[in-house]
Amino acid sequence: MFIIAIVIGLFSTASAGPVGHEVALEASVLATPDPGWNMFTDQGLMTQGVRGGMLIAPKTNVTLGWRHAAVGNTLSIGDDEPVYDENDEYSVAYESTEGPYLGIVLDQYTIGAKYSWEPRHWMRAYVSADAILSVGHVLMDDDTSKEGNTNEIRRGAVAPGGSGTLGMELLPLGKNARIRASLFLETGYQVAMPLKFQDKSQKNDIPLGELRVQGMVTRFGIGARF
Repeated sequence: MFIIAIVIGLFSTASAGPVGHEVALEASVLATPDPGWNMFTDQGLMTQGVRGGMLIAPKTNVTLGWRHAAVGNTLSIGDDEPVYDENDEYSVAYESTEGPYLGIVLDQYTIGAKYSWEPRHWMRAYVSADAILSVGHVLMDDDTSKEGNTNEIRRGAVAPGGSGTLGMELLPLGKNARIRASLFLETGYQVAMPLKFQDKSQKNDIPLGELRVQGMVTRFGIGARF
């Protein structure tokens, strides 16, 4: 809802001609070094989201955004089993069975600042910095077809963080257009405190460990400047 309010506010304050307000849809890939993410995905953490920016000073925008990700994997449980062939020669075989499903839903809420300049009227370079609040929910379940079964474990966690990026934005329409489409690509680094998936209110709680939403990040997307 806060993104919708921003968009309404941006249009209500826009004057004739492009002034630097912006809205955009984005996708990102986070190459996190935390090995805990390997249980959920082996392709990096991919998110989708929306963001908006309001021009508050020449070349400077205040920004708000939201990102979402949902990934999961069925774990394999394996054991080393002794095997003897017909000549009683010993060897070891690895046997695996299907384990529980492990999934995570992650939402990130951001607020920050963006400073940009125009090498050309159709191109903007920028630097940005954001404060990030990550909200994660983990599910471990041996039977996802049943809601709330005995072996289902759910845990939530919240952690602060931040990111800094360098980016480039292309504005293909004429420089005097009232609304200009934009394409952008940015890369940088994201840091975060760990998400600790443990319910301390329960005496016999089973902690599910912790994760850091941290690492090199690449974002790209499409939007409009007005």
